[in-house]
Amino acid sequence: MLADRCRVVLLDGEGPTYAQIGATIDMREQTVPKWRGRFLTHPPLAVGSMKRRFAPSVPDTTFRPPYLSR
Repeated sequence: MLADRCRVVLLDGEGPTYAQIGATIDMREQTVPKWRGRFLTHPPLAVGSMKRRFAPSVPDTTFRPPYLSR
């Protein structure tokens, strides 16, 4: 899951061991360095490298925030 991969990167910055990170987010200890390494190798693509399951949302161009409606 994408959120778990992001948590790996964030938790790793706090200094726990791979075992502690894995236990915190219910991930195998061996998987933690895999995702950490992918992030370090390819930062912009690392956590989002999987194919999307859904089409990206299309922004609503008709919405106008109240503070711009004046």
